Amino acid sequence: MATIDLGFLVTGMIVFVDKTGDYLIVEGEELILGSESEQCFSNFYYSQIESTDEVELANFKNGMKYLSESDGNASIDYTSDVMESMMRQEDLTQYTTVYDLQELKVRVYLFHDYTNFVEFTLDEKIQEGNHQVMIADLFPKDSPGYANYLNYNDPKNPTGFLKNLIGEESLTEEEFEEMGFSWMVNTIGYEWLSDKEDSEGAVEIFKFGTELMPNNANLFDSLGEAYFTNEDYEKSKLAYEQSLTLNPENEGAKVKLEELSQLQKK
Repeated sequence: MATIDLGFLVTGMIVFVDKTGDYLIVEGEELILGSESEQCFSNFYYSQIESTDEVELANFKNGMKYLSESDGNASIDYTSDVMESMMRQEDLTQYTTVYDLQELKVRVYLFHDYTNFVEFTLDEKIQEGNHQVMIADLFPKDSPGYANYLNYNDPKNPTGFLKNLIGEESLTEEEFEEMGFSWMVNTIGYEWLSDKEDSEGAVEIFKFGTELMPNNANLFDSLGEAYFTNEDYEKSKLAYEQSLTLNPENEGAKVKLEELSQLQKK
């Protein structure tokens, strides 16, 4: 009997929905079937809650409030309104898709811009044959969503997107942690380090994070990895040492410091 390793979903999930409305939630260790006429999903494991009333995620609560106070209908327009109600400016969500599984229509919004969208049917795309396209390239070059795409991927200013998220606000380290900013920094930093293979850009992003959150051991660990990939071993050593100072139980930092020590002896 064939098996599938779902280990990669230890911090995520996949939701499958068919045109009848039946759905399957795939978690790291659970498969959950459902067929309610209306259901809302977000960044939490359904297997770990008794009721959605337990969920404290601000965007999810906003969406549930909108659903309870509005006259719902099964349309792309209404579902788009629900998605907009769940949007927060500090979210990293890069695009939103809404599907009409009866008409096989797909509507796409780019970043937080709900004034522009692209809509097509699956039949149209299938007739175009085997191809791929960047979602951002579907939108006008002067749209807010496309401007965000350029800002997010600007090699001359890797931290620009994060700085725009903060704006002119003066926040404490605790407030940055509460808004999940360290997670954002790590997510974007590792995109630059692993996906874009731009270690210099990753260094700038992680360094920016440690300046805002100087007590975050994980960000110093990430900065150490970026410096290491960039072969700046002395700065990598300093970053890992700071991570270990902040978190003496960071075994990964100990391993990397030993590796750096061996490199410096050569």
